[in-house]
Order: sequence, then C-alpha cells, then structure tokens
Amino acid sequence: SGSNASTLKVNNVTLNTTTDNAYAGGLFGVLELKQDFSISDASVASTIAGSRAYYGGLVGQVKGESAGSLSALTISGTSNSSTSTSVNLNGYAGAVAVIGNDGNTPAYVQISDTFNPTFYGVDKSGCFGGVAAYLKSDSVLELNATFTTSGCTNIPKGGGVLGNAERGSTLCLGGTTNLSNTTFQNTNTTTGQIVGAQESALIYAKSDWILIRQSTARELDDIGTYGEVIR
Repeated sequence: SGSNASTLKVNNVTLNTTTDNAYAGGLFGVLELKQDFSISDASVASTIAGSRAYYGGLVGQVKGESAGSLSALTISGTSNSSTSTSVNLNGYAGAVAVIGNDGNTPAYVQISDTFNPTFYGVDKSGCFGGVAAYLKSDSVLELNATFTTSGCTNIPKGGGVLGNAERGSTLCLGGTTNLSNTTFQNTNTTTGQIVGAQESALIYAKSDWILIRQSTARELDDIGTYGEVIR
C-alpha cells in the first residue's frame, strides 16, 4: 500500500531559504516516508534564491521513518523540472537533493519512464547531481528511465546522475542516460561524468543500460573517485 500524487504542475515558484543547510524542493522541502509514495507526471519550474541550501527540482530531502525500514519514493510518467539559480548552494539536483539521512533513516528512490531536468546557473559551488546530489548511507537510487539533462554546463563538482554516493549506498542504472549536454569545470576526485564521488558504495548498470556521454570527449572518469561503472 502507499500514497500517490499525479499530474502536478508548478510554474514560476521562487524559493528563498533563510537558514543554512535547509532543504528546499519544487514540490516538497522534506518528504518523510512512513509508507511508499509515488509522484507521476510532474512538471515544476522554480527559482532558488537562498544560498547554502540543499535544493531538489522536485524534493529537497527524502528520508525513511527509521533505520530498520526502507520505504520507496517512485517518480514516474513524464516528469520534468526546470531550475534557475544565481546563488551558491550546498547541493542541487534535478529530482532529489538528498536521499536518506546518514544511515539513520535511509530511503529508496526509483525513477522510471521519462525524466528531463533543466538547469540554469549550475556553474556555482556545491555538489551537483542530475538526479540526486547526495545518496546517504544505506539508501538506494534506481534510475531506470529515459533520462536527459539540459543546461548542465561548466559544473564545478558532482556528477551527471549523482553527486556523491556515501558508504553502503547503492546506485542502479537502467534505461537510457543521456549526458550529452553535461559538461564539467574540473577533472578531480569530486567530479565524474556519472557520479562525482563515492565511498564504499555499490554502483552498477543493468545489461540493457545505454549511456550517451558528453558530446565533447574529455579525460574524465565515470566516477570521480573510482573509474568506471560495473556493467
């Protein structure tokens, strides 16, 4: 059993966070899952004005109820987010800025069907992820969709799909991941074409996964602190 929200459209909302390390999102700031929850056919266009926050195009933070449970957020249908910012953020992402909460309240996020995030002004400091900025300990992100980013140029830190995968987290890749419009400023251990950084995380792809890399070839690992994705 679970709850759902469908056919959501939010246009031209401005979010001005006034507290450091706050969570903000186009639909939810913090979503605490006491049961499975689904979002389908969502369209959000937003501007983030407050600095030093964690911002997600749909959700700021998703977390479970307790360490012993792993409730799921499913994002499906044709969903998209459009985010504009001219400020420095701690983390920013197309779907969810932060998944889980340091292993205390892990969460599972699944994205299926079609998801297309668009960004304006991502050449700021902070950790970027096309889907999520931070995947916390024991949490799971499954991207099994036609996923295409737009406007993601000159990113200073993070990855085209996920910014940072923490200890014990899991990233599963499926469908088609199109990162042809995603470019980065740096080639260091906090930047990767797919994942910016990881620490003892499991990152793997399904056998039918299709990856379309950035259109201009560059010496940049798939995973900033590892190398390639296990396929």
